Amino acid sequence: MKQHSLPEQEGSKGATDAAMTTSVSPTLPADPRRARAPQGDLTVLKRVYEEHGPWIRATLARLAGPGIDPDDLLHEVFLVALRRTDVFVDNPEPRAWLYGVAVRVAQAARRRARVRRFFGLESAEDIADALTPEHAVHASDAKRRVYAALNPLSEKKRTVFILFELEGLSGEEIAQIVGCPLKTVWTRLHHARREFQRNLQRGAGHAA
Repeated sequence: MKQHSLPEQEGSKGATDAAMTTSVSPTLPADPRRARAPQGDLTVLKRVYEEHGPWIRATLARLAGPGIDPDDLLHEVFLVALRRTDVFVDNPEPRAWLYGVAVRVAQAARRRARVRRFFGLESAEDIADALTPEHAVHASDAKRRVYAALNPLSEKKRTVFILFELEGLSGEEIAQIVGCPLKTVWTRLHHARREFQRNLQRGAGHAA
């Protein structure tokens, strides 16, 4: 599994993620654009990573599901953040913005994974990675059943379900993150719950 580490700046180190999976926390990527970023912007971005990196990574792991490396997705989220440091200067509480980026990054990763599976492009590295301790946690029976029940949901319903049921966000927060009316959030959640429960029961029946 790819791992990324914080560059040594002012003797500080990256925060570690204690949620959902165990891994060395990735952070600001080695990217040539950083050389052009003002030092003040990098300081702001580093603070945002240290405050929000662990929960963003946990959210990405839930949104993307097993088989997709949340460290790589966290890397992508902070590449976006690197280009938009103005967001953090103007907004001292950027959780909704970060959630929105995380949702889009995870959805794009799931689309790429579906294409790879369709064309049989899973590599030997991917197969070996599934045997690591991190993926062994994801492969536990309970989590397999949950993800098997979630996967048939549409991306829109799946995202609302995870943000509400697993992330504990309010309907208003979800509406802001996904960019839809509050009423639409409740409609998607209602249908997602029904489909999830039906899929869960169907899976239990097959297991029996």
